[in-house]
Amino acid sequence: MHVFVALARAVGIHASPVSFPSRVLVHVTSPSEDIDDFFVDPFKPGILTLRDDIPVLLRRHGISPANMMEHITPCGARDMLLRTARNIFSFSQEDRDQQPGARSAGLLAHTIFLVFTGDIRLVMPMFPYIDGPLDCATFLEDALAEVLVNGGHEESARHLQQLCESTLSREAEEAKRVFKRTSANIQYFVGSIFTHRKYEYVGCVYGKHLLFWCKPE
Repeated sequence: MHVFVALARAVGIHASPVSFPSRVLVHVTSPSEDIDDFFVDPFKPGILTLRDDIPVLLRRHGISPANMMEHITPCGARDMLLRTARNIFSFSQEDRDQQPGARSAGLLAHTIFLVFTGDIRLVMPMFPYIDGPLDCATFLEDALAEVLVNGGHEESARHLQQLCESTLSREAEEAKRVFKRTSANIQYFVGSIFTHRKYEYVGCVYGKHLLFWCKPE
């Protein structure tokens, strides 16, 4: 839909998104006073007319055509971003630990809602979607908190910063703890570089049990 509207405007067609029930339509303004404006579903071919097609679609969703105007009025970027965020959030809630990108998508959806609404109730639920202290120390505490303050949502920004500081504090305490996994005498650590005695491969300790090998030139 966004691509459709952008391309239409680029060639001089006045097109705007419409937050219609169950789908997003595009309102196209007719250049002629003798021809009514019409609607386009970017995902299906054909033109939808205000007199014939739109009332039928509304009735399918249990909406009276008498309330048509609130569902066919072109909307701005804010409404479309919030609708997109709701769709993203619905996706990210389903197995967020299993779905690729679900955590990032959930964080994005929460961020959009926070920026536009400043609802403090959204701050705490967004933390299961963050990537621990890295997000807290960069994006959340600095960038997002500043945007919230500039938008007049000081209370949400304050609550966000408090949660970030708490997360970073816990991380700092965890970093002080030493976890000894074995009683054996450890000779090599993550990052150690060595050469294989027999085959002369150069290796690097990459993780707990992983080695990254490469042949010497």
